[in-house]
Amino acid sequence: MELQQHEPTVGEQYGKLKKYAAIKTRLICGGLIGIGLVILSAFISAGVFKSLPGTPAAKAPVEVNVPDWPAIFSIIAFAIALPLLSALVLITFEETSRKYVTVKDMLGLRIVYWAGTLLALIGIVFAFWHIWFVAGILAGVSILIGTLIYTTYSSRLTRLDNQLKTQWNIENLRSEGNELL
Repeated sequence: MELQQHEPTVGEQYGKLKKYAAIKTRLICGGLIGIGLVILSAFISAGVFKSLPGTPAAKAPVEVNVPDWPAIFSIIAFAIALPLLSALVLITFEETSRKYVTVKDMLGLRIVYWAGTLLALIGIVFAFWHIWFVAGILAGVSILIGTLIYTTYSSRLTRLDNQLKTQWNIENLRSEGNELL
């Protein structure tokens, strides 16, 4: 008795793409949420003010608390990014629990994805800047290079997805592999 191989249907292939997209989004958002929580916990315990020695004319040693602007900017960026990224994680759970996706490639989801990701990356850069400004500059440059590489690669994969959709003749279904890009 010979086993016949099951040829996956278009619907099964679509379901696999949808699950892949959810896993990718959860991984990116979850990683940025984790990094943000670690950085915020350090800022919560340390505060956002740095103490500087007072003026030499003072008879007693006086410390002056001044705002640590890189820490403040990092906290603000994470305060906005973390809820946006958390919402995207929840949206992917909702989307994968449905058999059919009724919303087509919402612009709002793309904006939330990129705004959350960008603000989290800005928060990381300012956290490094808080430690040492050279580290902040290097982190910013490396994040910029990494983002350019990722978007270039992702756009190439999107073009390949579109070619495969045309080849499979499934124009009425959207590619779930890159729905938030």
